[in-house]
Amino acid sequence: MRAEKVFLHYTYIAEPPSPDPNVDPRTNPWIKRLDGDIELVHHTPEELASLKSRPSAVWQAAHVSDILRLKLLQDQGGIYLDMDAFGLKPWTNILKSPRGIVLGHEGGNRGGLCNAIMAAHANGTFIQRWLDTYDGVDLSKEWNYHSVLLPKELQLKHPSEVCALPPSSFFWPTWTWKHIDWMHSALDPYEAKHWAAEVSRNGGSLFENQLAYHAWSQMAWDRYLKYLTPEVVRTKDTRFNLMVRRFLEDDV
Repeated sequence: MRAEKVFLHYTYIAEPPSPDPNVDPRTNPWIKRLDGDIELVHHTPEELASLKSRPSAVWQAAHVSDILRLKLLQDQGGIYLDMDAFGLKPWTNILKSPRGIVLGHEGGNRGGLCNAIMAAHANGTFIQRWLDTYDGVDLSKEWNYHSVLLPKELQLKHPSEVCALPPSSFFWPTWTWKHIDWMHSALDPYEAKHWAAEVSRNGGSLFENQLAYHAWSQMAWDRYLKYLTPEVVRTKDTRFNLMVRRFLEDDV
């Protein structure tokens, strides 16, 4: 993606896992490996708890993150990626968008705009509208309304503030089992040759207009993702592995 700077925002990241958020994150060998390439940004449990509009509410970490990511983009601008999202090409044109935020449609019916991958200018009107909707909300009673469905509703009311990309840009294939299986099923030699050629022709993507891939870990973890190792990615030909294989460093 040719980013000028990469930030990893975290609270708990030590290895082995520790309830102490102040343990050196470089105890995690993968984080230590990235030392010098990324900047670590620590968020304390107290800071995350303060993001809840109702302190007594029981929220999942994903919902706290939903608010934090919007605040970060509002303050700094740039690109946000979930941990299971892969940037596949430079985003030069995306970052030149005159609109305040760039979002991708989720699903073939374009019924939602997903917050797992976003690009935005700082101090955007749309992000402020979005953040305001969290006031007084108990997110323990929902899953994806504020993160997918509501931004689509806001975009329809304020279309000039949002660049809404088709699903193929960020969120295709989708989270459905059919699509997840399609990404991770073993390919025969002919299929592998075809998709390797497509990835090469498309500059690192499966499809021409694909800028990123969201791996849908919520759905795909138990069935596929938890079994992936560097060796599996190198040797087993699947559409997913062919797409991400180039990211493996030689000594991993």
